[in-house]
Amino acid sequence: MDQGQPAGRGSLTVERILEEAMALSDADGLAGLSMRALGKRLGVEGMAVYHHVANKEALLDALVDEVFREIALPEGEDWRAGLRTRSVSERHVLRRHPWAIGLVESRTAPGPATLAHQDHVIGFLRATGFGVRAAAQVLAFLDAYVYGFVLQEVALPTDPAPVVDTLREPEGPNPYPNLTAVVVEVVDAGYDFGAEFDVGLELLLDGIAGLRT
Repeated sequence: MDQGQPAGRGSLTVERILEEAMALSDADGLAGLSMRALGKRLGVEGMAVYHHVANKEALLDALVDEVFREIALPEGEDWRAGLRTRSVSERHVLRRHPWAIGLVESRTAPGPATLAHQDHVIGFLRATGFGVRAAAQVLAFLDAYVYGFVLQEVALPTDPAPVVDTLREPEGPNPYPNLTAVVVEVVDAGYDFGAEFDVGLELLLDGIAGLRT
C-alpha cells in the first residue's frame, strides 16, 4: 500500500498502530503523539484507533513493551559477555527512541514484554552465579548507567566549539586551568564522548563481578 493512501479502519491492526506510534514519537517526541496525529498518520480518524487501543495510557504502556522487545537479551554462560551485549543493545535502542527513557521510567503498568525481558535478565544472572538480590542490583545498576549515558548523549550540544574555544583561549588569567587542560590534552586530541560508553561499561562490569556468589 502506498504510504500516501489512507489505510481505512478495516486495515488497522494493533501492530501497525504501534509501529506508526513509534515512528511518530521518533519524529516529534511524545509531545507530538496524540490520537488525532496518529490517526492522520494512519489515514483514519483518530477515534478509529480506539477500536484497537483502549486509550492513550494503554498506548504508552504498549510503546514501552515495544522498546523492550527491541533490546537484545543476554544469552550463554558468560555473564560478562551477556550483560555487555544487552547494555550495548539497550543504548542503541534508546538512542533510536530518545523519548523512551522518560516513558519507561514513568509507567506503572508494565506489559508482558517488559516483564518477560526483566525476568529473563534476572534468570540469566541467577544462572551465571548471582544471587536473587545481586541480580536485581545488577539490573538496576546497568539500567541507571545506560539511561544516564544516553541522556547525556542526546543532550550534548551539536556544536560545542563556543564553550571549548572559551576554555582554550581565555581572556586574561585563566580561572579554569583544569578544564583548559582537559580541552588541550583530551578534546583537542580527538575526544569522542560516545566512545567513553565502553570504558564506563567495563568499569561497571568489573565492579559487578564482586557481587557474584
